[in-house]
Amino acid sequence: MEWYDNMKKKNYLLTLLILFIAFTMKVDASTCSNERIIELSSLASNVQVSYEPYEDNVTTFDETFDVEVDDSDPAFYITIYNLDEGLNAVVTREDIKKAVVVTPEDADADGVILVNAGTAYSIKNFTIKIRSNDDNCKNEVLKTATVTTPKYNDWFEREACEENPDFEMCQEYSLNDYSNVSDREFSEKLTTYKEEKKKEEERKNSLWYKISSFLNKYKWIFIAIALAVIAIVIVIIIRRKKSRLI
Repeated sequence: MEWYDNMKKKNYLLTLLILFIAFTMKVDASTCSNERIIELSSLASNVQVSYEPYEDNVTTFDETFDVEVDDSDPAFYITIYNLDEGLNAVVTREDIKKAVVVTPEDADADGVILVNAGTAYSIKNFTIKIRSNDDNCKNEVLKTATVTTPKYNDWFEREACEENPDFEMCQEYSLNDYSNVSDREFSEKLTTYKEEKKKEEERKNSLWYKISSFLNKYKWIFIAIALAVIAIVIVIIIRRKKSRLI
C-alpha cells in the first residue's frame, strides 16, 4: 500500500534525524574533555572577587545663580582579579537581575577588571559566575562568588563620629541601614558605646588584667619551666632512692 510505504519512509527519515542529532550532541560533548574542565577549573580557582570604593564625579545645575556645580557621589566597583584567558565572568546585580559579561580583554594595565556597581546609597548584592570561554566548553560555570556592597552611612559626617571613629554607627560604609535612625536613638546608642568603652579601658588598666595578660602571653614558658622543675625533682628523688639501696 502506498500509505504504508510513505509511513515507512517517514519513520526511516525520523530515525535518521534522531540518530544524527544524538551523534552531533555526543560529538559536541566529547570535545569538552574532563582534562580541559580540570584545567579551566584550576584557572577559575585563582580568580578573586571583591569591591572597592571610588568617587563618582557628577555635575549638577544650580538654578540660584544659573551655574553648574561639580560634585561627587560615593560609589563602588566590583573588582575581579586573575581572570585568565579561557575564562569569562558574568556579574549579576540581584535586585534588578541585570547582568554584564566581562573577559580578560576588559582588564586594566594591572590585570584588574572593574565593573561599576553604582552609587553607595543602598546595599546591593551581586553574584559573579566564572565561566569557561573555551569554544569547546562554552559558558560552563566553574566557580560562583557573591559580593555585597555596603551603604554609605550619613552619620559618618557628624561631629560626634569624628570624636568616636570606632563606633559602629560612625563607619563610613555599613551593611546596616541607619537612615531611619533618629537623632535621639543615635545619641542613646553612642552614650551606651562610650560607657562600655570606658568600662573596658578601666578593666584593661587594672592590675589583675595586666598580670593575667602577662601570664597568658608567656604561659608556655612557665609551663616549660614547671615541667623542667618537676622532671628535675623526679630525677633527684630516684637518685636518692637508688643511693639508699646501695
